[in-house]
Formats: sequence, structure tokens, C-alpha cells
Amino acid sequence: MEVYNPSSTQLSAYRKVMMQHGSGYDNDGYYIYSQRGDGIGSFFGGLLKSALPILGRSIKAGAAIAKPYIKKGAADIVAAGSKQLTNKLTGEIHKTLSKPQRKRRRRI
Repeated sequence: MEVYNPSSTQLSAYRKVMMQHGSGYDNDGYYIYSQRGDGIGSFFGGLLKSALPILGRSIKAGAAIAKPYIKKGAADIVAAGSKQLTNKLTGEIHKTLSKPQRKRRRRI
């Protein structure tokens, strides 16, 4: 097995990279959340930040307006579904209770 023996320049480069002291640039933890850059992304980001409260209020108002209609529609769907289910079950019960009909042979 070969033993790795780095030169002094490789060792000093490793120490500089891996064992840094200090904080680098002054990062107080908020820099990454408040970056502003050029381009279309920063434009749409600002636009979205101002539009979100308006959209939230609009959605809540629309839900309040639509609530009675949604309740009525749900009640109608439940009523229609229960009627269909009742008809289907009564038809199945009628089939089982009624006398099975014999098939007639077709004359040629």
C-alpha cells in the first residue's frame, strides 16, 4: 500500500481551504432573504408581494358569496344520488323477487 505524503504547498492549500478562520463577508442572516437583482424575476416578485393580499381578500369574498349556492348544489346532488340509489335497489329487489322469465326459442 502506498502512503500519501503531500508536499508543503499542498498541505498549506488544504489548511487554507478546510480550516478557515473568520466569518468571510458580513452575513447577519437576513441577506439571503432580501436580495434584489436585475431581471424579470425581481419585477414579478415585487408584483406578487403586492398582489397577494388583494388576491386573498378576493378569494375569501368569492367564497362567502358562493357558499349558499354550493350548499344548495351539494344538497341537490345528495338528493339525486339517493333517489338513483333507491331506484336501483328497488329494481334489484324486484328482479330477485319476481319469477324469472323463460327465454323463448326463436323459430326459423
